[in-house]
Amino acid sequence: MQDRRMEVSKEIYDRAKAASSDPNQKIFPVLDSDQRILFGAAVFCGYGLYRCVVYEKDGKYICKYTMGDSCD
Repeated sequence: MQDRRMEVSKEIYDRAKAASSDPNQKIFPVLDSDQRILFGAAVFCGYGLYRCVVYEKDGKYICKYTMGDSCD
């Protein structure tokens, strides 16, 4: 498993925050529909995507996720 990060748009962050049951928290799960926009079929069908969350840091919106090591 590989932990990774990438910058995402404010819109993705805002949708995740709006869907949260607790908008006061700091980390929000990325919506499934946005995960499909951010990641290709190989990630979903092969490598696997786990713990995909978004947060704000220093005015940037960061997606943190774990991806499998091999495309099974």
